[in-house]
Amino acid sequence: MRWSGVVIFGAVVLVAGCGRNADSPGSGGGQIQGEAASSAPAVLRTDVRQMAEAVPGSGNAPVEVHFDLAAAPTAGRPFTLQLAVVAKAPAPVVRLDAVTDGGITVLQPTLPVTLEKVEQGVPGLTTLTIRGDAAGVALLRVSVTLESPTGNESKSFMVPVIIGERRD
Repeated sequence: MRWSGVVIFGAVVLVAGCGRNADSPGSGGGQIQGEAASSAPAVLRTDVRQMAEAVPGSGNAPVEVHFDLAAAPTAGRPFTLQLAVVAKAPAPVVRLDAVTDGGITVLQPTLPVTLEKVEQGVPGLTTLTIRGDAAGVALLRVSVTLESPTGNESKSFMVPVIIGERRD
């Protein structure tokens, strides 16, 4: 069982750097509110097939999280992490929060991020600006809550990030 976890982790890390296509413009299904709107770039990847899937954790909300790095992270320097939330059912409001393991710091936006009117199967997109504190593997724990009139459902995910050494 231990080896299967290592293999899955390795596959997620490898897939995160694959499938780059800078010519994939588009807009997400969810509209970013608050400070997240001002920090999101004009063009975000919308094809989740080109993004790595975050490792699912606890919870039963019908949702997936995919991620992509704009460039290889380097210790001490900010980098961009794109997140796509794909709800398997429409949700009036989706809240995305993130907690780090201490190896990385989320600089922007102020969390949690709110996505409104997320349609089933349409990615709700947001971008995080993160700084790697030191070289090595860091984990970003993402929590997604689907809010609806009938009740809230949550699910957690892990996003592994390999931080490279700084070379000046």
